Amino acid sequence: MHKRILNFCFIKSHEGLNIGNVVDFCMEEWALKNVMCITVDNATSNDKALTQLKKKLIKRGALVLGGESFHMRCCAHIFNLIVKDRLQVIDSSIKKIRDVVKYIRSSPQRLDIFFKQCAEKSDIKFTKSLQLDYPTRWNSAYLILETAIVYQKAFDKLEDKDAKFSRDLGDDLPTEQD
Repeated sequence: MHKRILNFCFIKSHEGLNIGNVVDFCMEEWALKNVMCITVDNATSNDKALTQLKKKLIKRGALVLGGESFHMRCCAHIFNLIVKDRLQVIDSSIKKIRDVVKYIRSSPQRLDIFFKQCAEKSDIKFTKSLQLDYPTRWNSAYLILETAIVYQKAFDKLEDKDAKFSRDLGDDLPTEQD
């Protein structure tokens, strides 16, 4: 059994029929004789592409196990969708923490005050930098929350050290519950 990336190529249209034709062309170019499965995300166009491609491969007798396992959904994509859905429950907390991190990282002086006067005096061993999350990557939300927990006491001290911090963020400062 082999795992291969067939090709990277420009696809003019992301319609299912077009995607199926491009994948079929690539498979013929690579002279692939037997195919067990193709893994794709949950896009409707991929469903259409693989339905059309499966018909062609059946005609050629190229499907292993009669195509029983041909269309595989990407587990990582499904997992990402599940986690993103659940993260919406705490979205307001993540936004507050993100705003605090952006505020601190927006100035070298603030970063210095935060680490030297707030983190050090809170006896925090700052081995991690303040993380920002990326909306398309759920694991980055985990990282921003993980570092926020480590630096929670330092965030509290920053309120005392930097009047602008409380003034700028006001009601959007994260609470202990966040």
